[in-house]
Parts: sequence; structure tokens; C-alpha cells
Amino acid sequence: MAFGITNALPDTTLQLRDVHGAIVRENDDWMTDQQAELEATGLQPSNSKEAALVATIPPGQYTAQVRGKPEGTGIGVVEIYFLQ
Repeated sequence: MAFGITNALPDTTLQLRDVHGAIVRENDDWMTDQQAELEATGLQPSNSKEAALVATIPPGQYTAQVRGKPEGTGIGVVEIYFLQ
């Protein structure tokens, strides 16, 4: 039970979309993409099935979309950090 959340999604995908709905970046299973970048932040997920990403984006409006796999239902949490 991560973060004390019951019914948490066990396997997720994450999409970052711009104001027009276009996918800016996406991830499924954080260790398969950007593992070094995520570990360098010290903020990588503890579960290899969680999705996470690092992105340098211009100012604007964005939407983070979390989905369960395969078509799973449950609760997902999105955390956003400003890294320098």
C-alpha cells in the first residue's frame, strides 16, 4: 500500500500532454526508460512497474495522464518536481 493508498494501480503508464493534447513524453515501467536520469534525482519510484519521467519543457499548460495496465482501475498519484 504505497503512500497509504488502498486500491492503488499496480502497473501504470504516464503521459505528459501539451495544451493541444499532443504527447510530449510518455513512460511505462520507469526502469526501461530514463533510469539513470531518474536515479540521479533520488526520486525514482520503489516499484519497477510504476511510470515516471524527467522532461525539460517550455512554460505552458500540460496534463499528466495516468492509466492502469491492462485497462486496470484504481488510484494513481502524480508528483511534479522542479529540478535544477
